[in-house]
Amino acid sequence: MKILYNNFLWILILTLSITGCKKNIDKVELTSPDNLYAFTLETKDGFAYSIDWNNTTIIEKSALGFKLSDGTILPDGVTIVKIEKASNNTSWKPVYGEKSEYTDHYNEIVIHLKSTGWQGEFALRIRAYNEGVAFRYEINSNGDLQIDNELTEFTYPVDANVWVTSSAQGEIHRHRLSELSFIAERPLLAELSDSVFTAIGEAALVDFARMKFEKHQSKANTLVASLEKGKEYEYPVSVAANGYSTPWRYVMAGENAAQILQNNYLLLNLNEANKITDTSFIKPGKVIREVTLTTQGGIACVDFAEKHNLQFIEFDAGWDVKNWWMRELT
Repeated sequence: MKILYNNFLWILILTLSITGCKKNIDKVELTSPDNLYAFTLETKDGFAYSIDWNNTTIIEKSALGFKLSDGTILPDGVTIVKIEKASNNTSWKPVYGEKSEYTDHYNEIVIHLKSTGWQGEFALRIRAYNEGVAFRYEINSNGDLQIDNELTEFTYPVDANVWVTSSAQGEIHRHRLSELSFIAERPLLAELSDSVFTAIGEAALVDFARMKFEKHQSKANTLVASLEKGKEYEYPVSVAANGYSTPWRYVMAGENAAQILQNNYLLLNLNEANKITDTSFIKPGKVIREVTLTTQGGIACVDFAEKHNLQFIEFDAGWDVKNWWMRELT
C-alpha cells in the first residue's frame, strides 16, 4: 500500500494536437528518466511496440490491442490524434514493506487514438521508470464491450530460456520458449543472454480477467497474452461503458534475475495509492495457511499457531462455501 506525502514534485503536461496541416504521426518514443529504457510505439503497418534496455532490444516489434466478441479489432486502421506527456518524481512511505520509503519516478505519455469503424475513445498510457516499462489500455465506449482475446504480444529477439509454471503456486521450471506447451503464469522470467534477463507480468488487476501467457502459434520467439476465462469459458471478459483502464502490462530488465527482484517495487508504484485513512489496525506477523477446508484442519492450525506464537491463520479459498465448516468450527 502507498501513502503519499509532500515531497519534491514536478509535473509537466504537454498536449500535442494533430491538425490537418501536419502529417500524421506514426511513431512515438518514450525513455526512462535514466535513459536506459526506450519504448517505441508504431502505427504504420499495424499497431505495435518495441522496447530497448541498455542499448539492447529486449522486446522486438509486438502487436497491441484486443479482438472483441463481434470480431472487431481494437484499434484497427489506427491514427494518433493527440499525445499527452507528463513526468513524476515523488516518494511515499508504506505501512509496512521491504523498504521504509519508495521513489515513484517516471516519464509518461498518453496516446489518444482513432480506430476505423469504431466510435468510442481508445488510448494507450505508457510509463517508463528506471525499474521498467509499463503500459495499459484506456477504453471509453457508449456500451459494454465483450472481449474475445487480448492481442498483446511479447516478442523476444531470441528463443529465450523461460522460467514458467502452469499454476499460480506450482513449481517453476526452465523451458525453451519454442518448447513451451502450456499456458504459463505471470510473472514470467526470460534469459535472453548471460547478461540480459527480462520479466513480464501485470499490475493493478481490478475488474478484469487475469492475464497469462501462451506461445504464439505462428510467430517465432513470441508470447501472447491469454486472458483467464475459466475452463469452460464461463467467465466472459467485459469492459464497462463510460471509461475503463485495463491492468498494466509491464516489462522489466536486468543483468541478472536478482537485479530485477531488487526493483520489484515497480509493481507497488503501478498500483493505486492507499486509500485507508487509519491503518493502525494493520499489524505484521507470522501466518499459517489452512488448505484442507476441513474442521479438523482448521482446529489443527489454531493449535499450531498458539503453540508456535503465530499471529495469523489464513483460510484458503473456498472455506466459506455454504458456510458449512465455519459453523462447525465455531
